[in-house]
Order: sequence, then C-alpha cells, then structure tokens
Amino acid sequence: MILSMIMMIEDEEERSFLSELFEDYNRNVYETCYKVLKNHHNAEAAVSDTFLRIILQVKLFQSVEKEKLPGLVYVFAKRSALNRYKQLSNRSKKETSSIYYTDDDDEGTPRALIDRSADVEQIVLDNEYIRHVADLIKTLPEDQQTVIALKYHYNFRNDEIAVIMGVNRNNIDSKVHRAKNNLHKLLSDNSTNM
Repeated sequence: MILSMIMMIEDEEERSFLSELFEDYNRNVYETCYKVLKNHHNAEAAVSDTFLRIILQVKLFQSVEKEKLPGLVYVFAKRSALNRYKQLSNRSKKETSSIYYTDDDDEGTPRALIDRSADVEQIVLDNEYIRHVADLIKTLPEDQQTVIALKYHYNFRNDEIAVIMGVNRNNIDSKVHRAKNNLHKLLSDNSTNM
C-alpha cells in the first residue's frame, strides 16, 4: 500500500527519495514498531502510519543531513508505534468502561451499557474554541508554530523535536516555553476583547 502511494507522487525527485527511503528503512521501522506493539498486524499498521507521516513531511526528510536520517526515521517510527499503542489502550479502556455489572451476578455478566453520550452543545462549543486556538496559533512566529504542531499535534517529545529540527534540546525547551507564553497572552488579550 505504501509503495503504491509513493508511486502516485508526481514529483520525480520526491518519489525517488521516498522509494529509496522505504527500501532502506522498511525493515528497521517494522522492527521498531514490533518492539513496542508486540503484534504483527498492529506493527504493520504502525509502519504504514510512519511512512504516511514521512510522505507528508517529505521536504523535512529531504532537508536532513544523510547521517541524521536514520535517527529521524527511528523517531517517527517510535512515535507512530507509541501513538498506536495509546489508541489500542484507550479503545480497550472505553470498551470495558462503558459496561456496568450488577452486584448480584457472580459471573460479572454485562447487564446494560451506560449512556455516555456527550452534550451536543458542549461539543459545538469545544470545537469552536479549538478552531479559535488554531487561528491564534497561526499568528505566532513560524518556528513557534512548528514546535507547537510537533509537540501537541504529532505528540513528539522535546528531544525528538530537537532531532527533527536539527537544534539542541535547550533551544526547543525555550521555543516551547515562548510559544506557550505567547499563546497564553493571545488568549488572555482575546478574552478581554470579547
């Protein structure tokens, strides 16, 4: 599936780069994902997630020095595997927490599902607030936008972001701190204007 996606990329340079990257790192990515997930099917899905994210970030990968490429691929693979592990754990928790049992049942047979549907108005308000915050993030300097996206959208740790951006960890810590402060200020200023 990944190779067919790569072959559909119009830019010859990107297609060639990604094909070579897939050939060189597919096995390593699988092994990294399998170590986390300990299941072939889940590891394969995480491999697909990894290469899909790499395809979406191809410019970043092309700009990285060749000797740093294995580390960056490893970071993306590990993050994809951990995200999939988290999804599987959350799904398992939701499946078991949505069921309640009666005390008089020795076998713990599920008697009914708890209705945990959220209030529609609250969902709409939450989505509107998220859009508002996203608009404010777009007003931050580009390096702060990038750090916020990598940290909170892609769930990378600061040390991983440092590898991706090719800077030291302290630099990323400062960028995250400044970005959060600037966003907090924008949110405070915006709430007083409402």
